[in-house]
Amino acid sequence: INIIPERVEFSLDLRDLDAAVRDSVFLSIIERAKQIGNERNVDVAVELLQKMPPVLCSELVQNAAKEACRQLGFDVFTLPSGASHDGVQLAGLCPIGMIFVRSKDGVSHSPEEWSSKEDCAAGANVLYHTVLSLAMTA
Repeated sequence: INIIPERVEFSLDLRDLDAAVRDSVFLSIIERAKQIGNERNVDVAVELLQKMPPVLCSELVQNAAKEACRQLGFDVFTLPSGASHDGVQLAGLCPIGMIFVRSKDGVSHSPEEWSSKEDCAAGANVLYHTVLSLAMTA
């Protein structure tokens, strides 16, 4: 059975390290959605709920975290992230960085998100050594 809904709503979380790139992609998406809507006689309405400036992580903090990973025998992965978390609020006060812990099946920000206690302990250990390293260089 195919069902054609009367109304569809969805959200899109669009991020990039470069605000100009993010804004350009946003405009392209809106333009294409409206074009498709016109072609199919469907109303398209867009509501911008939030637009945060990208906040870059400190190279000093990133390098300290990478070195902590190496010291602990973990592979180093660099992940460009638009995740703002508390970083947006703290970036004006101090250098920021983030340490990500594996989630089962890559699921994040969902009730199904789950990380093993071993992965959480590894993340905490990396954080400990990162902060210790940064404290020694201050």
